[in-house]
Amino acid sequence: MLNREPEVSSAAVHLWNWFWEMSQGRQVGMSGYLPLSALEMKAWESMTGNIVRREEWQILREMDQAFLRSANAQGKDGQPVASSSHEISADAFDAVFG
Repeated sequence: MLNREPEVSSAAVHLWNWFWEMSQGRQVGMSGYLPLSALEMKAWESMTGNIVRREEWQILREMDQAFLRSANAQGKDGQPVASSSHEISADAFDAVFG
């Protein structure tokens, strides 16, 4: 979970929800969470019937990168900072939507 609730504007709530739906099938590799592939994202779009505009794709990709930076970060002890695919720092979220 987030260390604080993000402030998501009403115009971006659908992107927040779409991102977490896409992330449900996220793969994990030897060094942490893997990025969502374009094929996985396009399959999600096709399966849900949602229509994603070009600028929304860019935002979703940026959200994925912010998620990966946060979720795959390691603390001083070398252990992952995040332990769930639903963990993302509020700062990483703000970097995308701020």
